[in-house]
Amino acid sequence: MESKQYVAAFVRPAANSTKLEETKAQLQRQKFLKEINKEKETRRELERLKKYTNPEPLSTTKTANRVRDNTTRRRTKLLQVDYEELQVAERAADALQRDLDNKIVQKNHMQFFDEATAALQVEREKNKTLQNQLDKARLGSVLSTEWAGWESLPALAVSGVTLAAVAASSHPPTSRFQ
Repeated sequence: MESKQYVAAFVRPAANSTKLEETKAQLQRQKFLKEINKEKETRRELERLKKYTNPEPLSTTKTANRVRDNTTRRRTKLLQVDYEELQVAERAADALQRDLDNKIVQKNHMQFFDEATAALQVEREKNKTLQNQLDKARLGSVLSTEWAGWESLPALAVSGVTLAAVAASSHPPTSRFQ
């Protein structure tokens, strides 16, 4: 009981505090990276504004070209971001498709195995039935050649079994009289 209290009082807070410290460090890194990105964007904007405030005479065509170039850069940047997002989504879709294909293949293998096992069992039962029929046919052939006319003999009892009963049974006579 005391060990649970010790773990609850000292071990868990220590583990939580390390996670908290790691999270704080990540947050600091993210803030730092955001600030750097803001500074870069601000510098770009400043350069763009300097181009427009250049003391040399500005013509409408130069201004229009600069605006068109800036618009094109922004569109290109947005398209690049969209393209990267689509690539990530495509990779994820490919991974999901592979997983789905693997599951389908496994299911098909299991279904084939089950069907093959059932078919094998049916064939075994058919073989058993055919073997029994073959044994009966062989017995009938043996009985008809060896015991021909014995059925018409009077019922003689050999250890309590009549010859007619032996002839009618499906067991070979050698198994009973040896």
